[in-house]
Amino acid sequence: MPDLAVASDSPADDYPIDSSQLTDARTVALSVQIGVPAVLQSPTEGVATRVACLPGEKMVSGSSSFSVDGRPLLNLQSEVPIWRDLHLGDSGPDVEALQDTLHSLGLAAGSGGVVSWQTLEGVNSLYKAIGASATDAIYRADILWLPVDQFLPVSCDVALGQQINLQASLATARGEVDSAMLTDPPSAMIDGARVVDIQGEKHPISAEGSLDEAGRVALQSSDAFAIARSQAQPSGVLKESTTLQVDVLFELAEPVDAWGVPVSALTDLADTSACVWAGATGYPVELVTSQLGKAYVAFPEDTDAPDAVSLSPAESSQGCR
Repeated sequence: MPDLAVASDSPADDYPIDSSQLTDARTVALSVQIGVPAVLQSPTEGVATRVACLPGEKMVSGSSSFSVDGRPLLNLQSEVPIWRDLHLGDSGPDVEALQDTLHSLGLAAGSGGVVSWQTLEGVNSLYKAIGASATDAIYRADILWLPVDQFLPVSCDVALGQQINLQASLATARGEVDSAMLTDPPSAMIDGARVVDIQGEKHPISAEGSLDEAGRVALQSSDAFAIARSQAQPSGVLKESTTLQVDVLFELAEPVDAWGVPVSALTDLADTSACVWAGATGYPVELVTSQLGKAYVAFPEDTDAPDAVSLSPAESSQGCR
C-alpha cells in the first residue's frame, strides 16, 4: 500500500490507483486416473539368447530387442495385433493393419487386407534388417507386438539365458493417463474461461473440469506427476490402474484488468456493483475479487479510470449510476 504520509499532488485522503492484470491463479489438485501398465508378452517359448532391453530406452517398431532360441523377435506396432500365422491369400483386419504398418515404414506392403507377395517381401525386409532369415509366411511366434511405435519400458522382465514361457512378460511400460479431472474447484473464483499451467504450458480445461488429450500428455511428462507417482509407488511401476492427486496451477485463460482500491473507498455496494469517487465525481465499478483487505474493481469499457480515488467518500443519495 502506498505511504499516504508522503507528500503528493493528491489530497491526503486520496489513494492513487493503477491497473493490474489478474490471472486469479490457484493451486488445485487434479484427480488423475492411470490405466493398467502396458506389458509386452512373449509370442513364443524358449531360451532368451539376446536381451537388448534397457529401462528408459525406447523399443522401436521395426527393430528387435529380444532373441529366443537364436531367432530375433521383430518389434512391430500395428492397430490390430497379429494374432495368427498369415499365409498368402489370408485376409482380415489384422492383415490390413500390418499393411498399414509396412507402408508407414516405407516398405512393400500390398493392399486390400490380403496377404500378397508384396506383404511377405515387406516383412522379410524387416527380418533381414534384424538378422533373421526370410520366411514363406508370417509367423505369430516371430513378432513381438508393440502397442505404440516407440515403447518406453520402465522394467525389462527377462534376463539373458532365462527360460521364457509363452505370454511371459518381457518388458513393462507405465500406464497412460486415461483422464485428469478437477473435482473440487476453488470457491469465489473470477468468472472466465480457465486453463491449467503445466510447467509453463497452458492447457484448457472443460466446463466439466477435464483435461484434453494434449493436456494429459503434458501432465504425464511433468515433474508434479512424477512426484505424485513416486509417492504412490516408489519403484516407479504402478502394477494396476490407480488414481493420483497431482497439484497444478489453475488460472484464467485471459488475464483481466482490475484496479486495486481500499474497501473503504467503495460506496453503494449492491452484489458486485459499487461506486468509487474522485472528488465529487462518482464512477460505477464491478467488483472482480478481493485480496488482503483490498478490492479489485473493473471500470466500464467506455470509462477512463481516475488517477486516484477518495478514501473516505461521502455517500451519495443518487449514487454514481
